[in-house]
Amino acid sequence: MKNIVTVFFSLILLQGCASQKPSLQYENYTDLASGLISTAKCVRDGYMTPETGALTRNYLTGILNNHSYHKDIMENEIKLNEPRINPSRGECNQLAMLALEAKNRIAAENERSRRQENIWRVIQNSGPINTNCYSIGNQTFCTSY
Repeated sequence: MKNIVTVFFSLILLQGCASQKPSLQYENYTDLASGLISTAKCVRDGYMTPETGALTRNYLTGILNNHSYHKDIMENEIKLNEPRINPSRGECNQLAMLALEAKNRIAAENERSRRQENIWRVIQNSGPINTNCYSIGNQTFCTSY
């Protein structure tokens, strides 16, 4: 059995900013199924809080939904892998840690984006940047932009 932490980390790397949904590779069906099963069992066995389990599941389903995939294959992978996956307390803790790290990374990225938007608004609302003036006779004309 693949290490749950390795699976979760590799799945996070799959998630990108592509404008078109990439196809989910076959080996990733097993990885996602393992992550979803492990999360459910970690919560069931009391190794993970329901809140952290929900967060982890949201990230895993988010990864899944960012790809085009066959629902039947995914459901089959879950049925096939469910009996053989029994995560330890340590694996559940590592899975929870990765989910919380992903949450913090996303929050930091959102904060960075918010700050950049605020800086851009300040620049746009700061008034004219350049002023050009020219004179014709006794009159002076200025253009600011």
